[in-house]
Amino acid sequence: MKHKFSLALKFLGTLVALQNSPCLLHAMFSDETAEWCSGSFATELAVVSGGIAVAYAGYRIEYTVRAQKQQERNRLAASGDLGNFVLYLRPFVSDGKIFVYHPEHNLHGKFSEMAYFNKIDIQELLVLISPKPLVAIGKEGVNFGPGRIESHDKDWFDVFKDLATRASLIMMMPAYSEGTFQEIKWLYENDMLHKCRFIMPPAFFNLDKERVSTYWYKTRQKAKAIGVRFPLYRKKGAVFCISKGRPKIILRPLVRHWEVLDVEGLKKLVSAGRPGKLLAQKVRKNKSL
Repeated sequence: MKHKFSLALKFLGTLVALQNSPCLLHAMFSDETAEWCSGSFATELAVVSGGIAVAYAGYRIEYTVRAQKQQERNRLAASGDLGNFVLYLRPFVSDGKIFVYHPEHNLHGKFSEMAYFNKIDIQELLVLISPKPLVAIGKEGVNFGPGRIESHDKDWFDVFKDLATRASLIMMMPAYSEGTFQEIKWLYENDMLHKCRFIMPPAFFNLDKERVSTYWYKTRQKAKAIGVRFPLYRKKGAVFCISKGRPKIILRPLVRHWEVLDVEGLKKLVSAGRPGKLLAQKVRKNKSL
């Protein structure tokens, strides 16, 4: 993105230089064209180039602020002084691939290829709506989101067990991977599934080359094999918990419309801590599947 802005500014700079050089313009174009270029067109070029320069400056300022906040979250996570915190578990392949609209933060997000300003990573969305620190296992500097706690291949599971034991709430996006099922099995065997809120990904989430419904079917079958029941797939997604061995939907649909999630419902869910405390209008009464 930075490279594209740089090229655009250089191109506009060249055009502005041309319109300020009458000799060169007359050599390249006819007299009428040269006069037109040195007139109103020059003003339009100046406005456009100035607008792009301001937009890019705003982008850089916003990026710097977000980067500083991310560094603070990483430092807090690494310090271990978290108090009540939420642990976010997800497939690493989803990092930097799942972007959603956040209507409450129109200018809080990256410049996308379609020039949207309000599309942010789902991990950053969860950070914004959570009243408690949100932490995740992973490398620093990958993307904006939870405070990162780095681990190595040899000790990642020990790090997970420590965080899962201390966390007041666990948000998990199940994945069809050995690491995910190792985590689910440990949570199940250690009676910690009651702390988990599972995110059923809506159809537009980019998790794998397969359709999300197929991906979920395989994940559901694998979870069933280790004794944990997941609900049937819903294309608009949902959030569910496991109660007495059965899945209970506590938020549906996850998607309000297009690629906008039910932010208020998620906020109530993360704040409540227990399904019984969910009072948001869009969080429906628990229903066994």
